[in-house]
Amino acid sequence: MSSNSGPPTKRKRQGRRNNDQIEYLVDYMLQHPNLASGKFFKMNSRDALQGSWEELVKELNEMRSNGQSEKNVKSWKESWRDQKTKTSKKSVLSEVLGWKLGTKKIIYLSCQI
Repeated sequence: MSSNSGPPTKRKRQGRRNNDQIEYLVDYMLQHPNLASGKFFKMNSRDALQGSWEELVKELNEMRSNGQSEKNVKSWKESWRDQKTKTSKKSVLSEVLGWKLGTKKIIYLSCQI
């Protein structure tokens, strides 16, 4: 039996992303394909990658809605990963099942990602 020193601490939830932030994130990744893929081919690539993410996060956090919490680099990376997965799944389902997606934006994002 292990003894805990106190009650478990709650993790603070990062802010949700808004549509403007998603659009900016996708556009930024289109303009910076190395960041989108996470691959650089030069010396100090890891530093460049981290610096690019920090710049992007600063811009995205400035676009947040009233009452929306700031997100850190890790959280925005997760948002990017989730957005790619979500868009990819919708795109595949629409092709396989012949769904008509009501918005052109989903199709646009899936083509871009």
